[in-house]
Amino acid sequence: VPDFGVSTKEAYTKIDYGCIAHNLDKTAAMKKAFLENDLDGVIGNVHNDFELSVFKTFPKLQEIKKKLLDIGCINAVMSGSGSTVIGILDGNADKEKIRSVIGYTTLFVSSKS
Repeated sequence: VPDFGVSTKEAYTKIDYGCIAHNLDKTAAMKKAFLENDLDGVIGNVHNDFELSVFKTFPKLQEIKKKLLDIGCINAVMSGSGSTVIGILDGNADKEKIRSVIGYTTLFVSSKS
């Protein structure tokens, strides 16, 4: 959770309908993985179309997502319309290292195991 918020109203008004719904295959794969209790399949296909428009207005959120992936998260995704970004770790990730690289005091780190 960065030190700024994203207005839900603003996020919805800035949706670029020409960009969304290009991840229907990932949505279908994630749904299938949920139904099959396939955690890796869910994690591998998690996505959020709001990122396509919100990241344009709030590039810091895209930087946070990139840092999470670069530091060892197996996937990362913005939650809802923002501004929370979730990093998903495997059981061996160095949580304290991730916490120090991201640098926000409201960072909660957990793992799938």
